[in-house]
Amino acid sequence: MLKRGLWLFAALFYACAPPPVMRLDWTSEQGFEALLRLSAGQLEQVEDLTAEAGIAVRSADGRDSGTALVLLKQPDLFRFEIRGPLYSHIFTALLQGDSLTVDGSGIGGSWKGAGDGWLLTSLTGVDLRGYDLRYALLGIVAPGRVDASNPVEYPRADRALVTLVDGERTRRIWVDLHRGLVTREVIEGDGGEVLLSRRLRDYRKIGDLYLPGRVVIEQEGMTIELEYRQYKLDRGIADKHFFQGLRMEQVRRVN
Repeated sequence: MLKRGLWLFAALFYACAPPPVMRLDWTSEQGFEALLRLSAGQLEQVEDLTAEAGIAVRSADGRDSGTALVLLKQPDLFRFEIRGPLYSHIFTALLQGDSLTVDGSGIGGSWKGAGDGWLLTSLTGVDLRGYDLRYALLGIVAPGRVDASNPVEYPRADRALVTLVDGERTRRIWVDLHRGLVTREVIEGDGGEVLLSRRLRDYRKIGDLYLPGRVVIEQEGMTIELEYRQYKLDRGIADKHFFQGLRMEQVRRVN
């Protein structure tokens, strides 16, 4: 009787669950490079975006959790704020053009440097391997060129494993062919070692965007998991909100 009840509960749950998101503006015949250009291009068409996510960081030192607040405004403003227990401020990162400002008690002050990721790595230990900070955190896969010397693999009829050449680094992406979505990305070193891995799950359609509700970043014993709760598009964010709370007069520049 109990077993039958569990089966009925499961059937009702899946019947009420929303259907999985499918990208309707791409087919496999268009190619994987086109898929990545489409995804990145749709983000560039957004005037502004706000998002809130639960964030959890796991490492050998334990587990910390909090709230992440994201603001984006085209063409060149991106703010990522972390708050801990009781909404206490940990740090804020502001990407403005090609410069990055990071401010907060959790990192010992206010710092400014190049936006290529070095400053963020030195202060937080997170090395995104030069990945665009906006793409990395929102779950967008950067455009790249398919490596013609590495044939596309098909571990399943509806899955493709694609190797991309992107400057001096190699990226591998797992594509759900049926849904037109990237579910995993790995950045590899010269020896094939994994330098950075992202898992992209629970996609949602937000306006014209297809964004993963869950982004899991893994690197050298550290895991960062973002679980997005809500998004808002094109609300007309004023520039002042990106600088709110930043101690710009105390910024120390790092070359």
